[in-house]
Amino acid sequence: MNYQLEELVPLVAALADKYTMNESTSISYTKANQLMEAVLYCIDVGEHSGLPIGKQKLSAQEAYKYGYECVFNKVKESQKRYNEMLLTFHAYGNENYKLTVEQAIPGFFHYYDIRYAPQETGITMDYPILTSLYGECGIQAISKYVDAICLEQKFLNALPEAYVRQILYQFDSDYASQYYNICNIVFRNLMCHIMLGKSLEETSTKEDYEKLRKIVLFFGNDSSVRKKRSLNENLQQCLTVLVDNAYKGDVALEQYLRNDLKNFATELRLTAKYNSMENAFVI
Repeated sequence: MNYQLEELVPLVAALADKYTMNESTSISYTKANQLMEAVLYCIDVGEHSGLPIGKQKLSAQEAYKYGYECVFNKVKESQKRYNEMLLTFHAYGNENYKLTVEQAIPGFFHYYDIRYAPQETGITMDYPILTSLYGECGIQAISKYVDAICLEQKFLNALPEAYVRQILYQFDSDYASQYYNICNIVFRNLMCHIMLGKSLEETSTKEDYEKLRKIVLFFGNDSSVRKKRSLNENLQQCLTVLVDNAYKGDVALEQYLRNDLKNFATELRLTAKYNSMENAFVI
């Protein structure tokens, strides 16, 4: 940010006046620091949203006002997406997923302080998603979190609920009380089916695991960079086939699921090497 402290202090002072309702001329150092963070957060959100049409440069006051409007609009847009997703939300029996989506996220929207503490997230987001939120906070974090859950719901809800529950139960009979991401368990199941050229209706056998192991060893057990890339390329091709055929080529969904491919490839290589694929994947 290219604003000097003397440009920002008046903004903090004005915010402090609103906070104290003009009844006090002083606030604690902690509160002043929080209000400065609020100003900087709004300016940062505004900068990441792009300059307003017709503007090439903004004063600190203009940047804060514009950033505040961006934060406000982002909250409204994110809440709208959340409300639409909630209409068809399924936790598939996982309690952490259910509590996070149905209680924690609404709690954020209810208590989020746009004016005085927009940088505060307020919830821990206990359900893990497939993309990193490192360095994100406030509505910037929640917006991405809601987007991720919306994409997961689109992915899972396109499949029969009984099928999703069956895969999760086969993976872990105690999955209902666990804190891992359930989407990638089902995603990996579908990817394994595509790699094997196997339909979802076909019952898996031990021979399937051995066949998958041979496929992975062929692509990924060599120490050369070329072989490792081959496995990653093969997984990317399978992902594209999956999204094109079942999700009408949804680019956002493909980009989201791609976040799991690196870890997926690593686990495939390790379990193939030690002949333990049945303990890690459900076919």
